Amino acid sequence: MDYPADSIQAVLLFIRFNDSPAYREIPMQFDRERYRYRFVPNTTPADSIEYYFLVTLKGASIHAAPLDEAGNLVPVKRILIDPQTYYRNRNLFR
Repeated sequence: MDYPADSIQAVLLFIRFNDSPAYREIPMQFDRERYRYRFVPNTTPADSIEYYFLVTLKGASIHAAPLDEAGNLVPVKRILIDPQTYYRNRNLFR
């Protein structure tokens, strides 16, 4: 999603960990020309994450991402692995 910065009222990240029943709503802050959220695995250990974004524009329009071809919201799903294991295995297959 690409909107002029002065038209954005709020950007929200909806995220859940390890198939929890509910998403957590996290207001994102504009930092260095981007909206950012820092995931800290030590404070929220997880094996998987699922997330999507919601942007509220001035004038009361709301947009979500990512969407499929039909315009339905499709949250991103990612399996998290230990970085040491990842790099160790990656170097074995080079």
